Amino acid sequence: MKLTQINNHTVAITFTDDWQIEQTEDLAKHILSYLDEHQVLEKVIGADRFDCRFRFLQCDFVLHFEHYSESCWIEAQDRFNQRGVQDIVAALIKAQ
Repeated sequence: MKLTQINNHTVAITFTDDWQIEQTEDLAKHILSYLDEHQVLEKVIGADRFDCRFRFLQCDFVLHFEHYSESCWIEAQDRFNQRGVQDIVAALIKAQ
């Protein structure tokens, strides 16, 4: 798993292996397992997308998967939650 901070509210996640839309829920659980005390708030499953809204360190984020482009990213839900992006990056880097 490779992390790329796109801007102050978005982190792209790249996997070494290809993945299918059927795997997104397991991939989300795997990523979120590195974020201690996270809370899943909502899951939205579509034909080619999977979104998981979650809370981490009192900030709200969305973990996105887009099947056709094999894109995965985490973004702050709004500008008030941007401060938590650095905490997510630090936790995911520490876990690797």
